[in-house]
Amino acid sequence: MFFFLKPSFFLYTSLLSIHQPQFFTNFNSSPFVYQVVTPNNKTHYIIGSIHVLEKTDHPLPVEFSLAMKKSKVLVLESNISRSKRYSFTKIVKEHCMFNKKSLADVISAATYSKVDKFLKHHHGNINTFKRYKPWFLAMVLSGISNSKKKFSSSYGVDMFLANVATKEKVPIKELEDPSTVFSLLNQMTAEEQEKFLLSSISKTWRKAGSTMHLVNLWKGGSEFSMHSYLTRIRSISKGTSSFYRLLFDKRNVNMAKRAKEYFTSDTIHLIVVGAGHLMGNNGLLSVLRNSGYTITRLREIKW
Repeated sequence: MFFFLKPSFFLYTSLLSIHQPQFFTNFNSSPFVYQVVTPNNKTHYIIGSIHVLEKTDHPLPVEFSLAMKKSKVLVLESNISRSKRYSFTKIVKEHCMFNKKSLADVISAATYSKVDKFLKHHHGNINTFKRYKPWFLAMVLSGISNSKKKFSSSYGVDMFLANVATKEKVPIKELEDPSTVFSLLNQMTAEEQEKFLLSSISKTWRKAGSTMHLVNLWKGGSEFSMHSYLTRIRSISKGTSSFYRLLFDKRNVNMAKRAKEYFTSDTIHLIVVGAGHLMGNNGLLSVLRNSGYTITRLREIKW
C-alpha cells in the first residue's frame, strides 16, 4: 500500500509505527538541536525534527545522543503510542472525515476531476478518499512523492527518539492532543479547504514542497534556508494562508505555552517538534527568546 493511503500525515505519521533504535554517531551537518536555559536558570533541550527519513540516513548526529542522555523526560508533538492508536483512529474519523457527506458534495466538479486524475496517475482510487474532508485529503496527497527515495515515518526523528525513550524507560509526554490540531484545521472554510486541496496537487507546489527537498534542507542544518523555504511555500500556496496560519502560527502559540509549563520543572525535558515550528518571528525559538530564555545550538556548547 502506498504512503498516502495511511489515514494520517507528517504531523503524526512519525508516531504510528515502530522502528528499532540504532546507535548514535556523528553526522556531517549541524542538526537543529538546542539547549534552553530558562529565566530561572533551569536547563532543558529542544530538537527540530524531520518526521520522515530513509533507513540510510541513520545513525543520527551525535547531538541527538547528547540531548537525550541529558534529559529525563521526552516531549513529542503528540504521543501516539501503540496503546493509543485506537483512540487516534477514532479521533481521525470524528474530525477529519464526513459522516454523511462525501468529497463530491463539498468541492466543485472541476476540482473533483483534477483530484481524480491526480490519484489515477499515482495508481490511486478517489473512492478510497470519498469521506475525507478536503483539508485532510490535501495533507494526505501532499505526502505522495515521485522520488525513488524510500522515506518513512519509521525512520523519522520522532519515532527514533520515542523508541530510545521506551527502551530506556524515559517518560514520554506531549505538547498537544491530536484532536486539538484537527479542531483548529476544521476552522477553515469550505472555500479555503478546496483551494488548499488544489494547491497540494499543483505542479508548482509539489516541485517546491517535495519531501526530498525538505529532508535535504533539514540535513543541511541552516535556520535561514529552512525559514526561507517555509516562507516560499506560503507565498506560492495562493488562497491557503489560513491553513498555514492555523498549522504553524496558531499551533506555535499553543505549543510555546505548553513548553514553558514543562520548562518550569526541575526535571530536564527534551521537546521534539518539527523543525518548521522553530523558525521565524512566530517560531518557538523566537517566542522563547522574547520571553527571556537563552537558547544555544549544541554545536556551540563545550561538553
